Amino acid sequence: MRLRGRLAAAGLVLTGLSACNPEAGLDVLSIEQTAEAEAPAEAETASDALADRVALERETASVHRDLAAGLEAAGEPEGALVELELALKADARARAAGRAAKLAARTEGKRRETEDNDAGEDFSSRSYDELERICKRNDPPAQAQRACTLIIASFPSSAGRLPELLTARGDAFFALEKFDNAADDYSAAIKIDSAYAQALLGRARVRVGQDLPAAAARDYRRAINAGLAAPEIRTERAGALMDAGRPGLAVGEYDRILSDPDQSAAHPAAYRGRAQAHCADGQADAASVDWQVWLAGAPEEGAAALAVDLAETGFLPEETLDGPFEVSDETLAALNAWTAAGCPVRAPRAPDQTAQPGTKPYLIPEAPAANELTEG
Repeated sequence: MRLRGRLAAAGLVLTGLSACNPEAGLDVLSIEQTAEAEAPAEAETASDALADRVALERETASVHRDLAAGLEAAGEPEGALVELELALKADARARAAGRAAKLAARTEGKRRETEDNDAGEDFSSRSYDELERICKRNDPPAQAQRACTLIIASFPSSAGRLPELLTARGDAFFALEKFDNAADDYSAAIKIDSAYAQALLGRARVRVGQDLPAAAARDYRRAINAGLAAPEIRTERAGALMDAGRPGLAVGEYDRILSDPDQSAAHPAAYRGRAQAHCADGQADAASVDWQVWLAGAPEEGAAALAVDLAETGFLPEETLDGPFEVSDETLAALNAWTAAGCPVRAPRAPDQTAQPGTKPYLIPEAPAANELTEG
């Protein structure tokens, strides 16, 4: 029919207009109505007309997807999203027309091909793939959040896929520092799959941003138990435990890193972290040993930073900062005294405020109730 023959021409017009202004939202129905007005009135039955509409909508969706791919390749994700959203709308219209065509065919005593009945499904999968790529790329996060939302709203995702998509959108919200929105998405993903490690890790990091270290430590533990046990994750959990006033548990995380010979690259930082945790836990001798092990392999700038801490808190003469930090009887004595004082890092405001052995640099909060922070 002539209408089918004009589909390619309609696609070319749509391509030109959308390329000029991808957000224009071209009225596809106006193209269809014009074409129908020019078609011979006696040429088509109702089911044939609906089948033509299905074909037009599918072609429209395909053109929008092609434009989206070109815009994304050109580094314009916002324009790509506009085109993909228009493609999804055309797909939806195609599916609706396909169902109507099936009903009309029954009335007319005809049998239509399955591809007309399920119009748009194969093309929608292409939209899904392109949206998913933008969603998971998370760059820029505003477009990633929108792409994830389009997928979640437009596709009947299975429970097995929804946690992944919710987590990806949570990551986008987190990058935008919309912590409450991110927490909601991560929590929704965890509600579907309580052991979904990426969502647990994401929510742990959100809790840190929300200054909820005890809750963060619980989520970190669950993420680790679900398989995300890399040294950097254990280190993050140790930091949350320190902030929650549980340095003894933080020591345990560093112990696990240091007991794994396959993680030797992470050992130097773990020795330093464990030394700080030992200090906060009042384990001066253990802290001193860890500091010395760390110093043996520490880069020069790291040793210099430690020397600054010792000097600013009055345990080491400031003139020793003029040269490289060297482990000697004097510096070891200063280090031992400093660890006995709890490894303070603030410079005293007056000579009589210099930290003394046995004092704490900060107060350790009371341990949370058992139902607030339960450790396994």
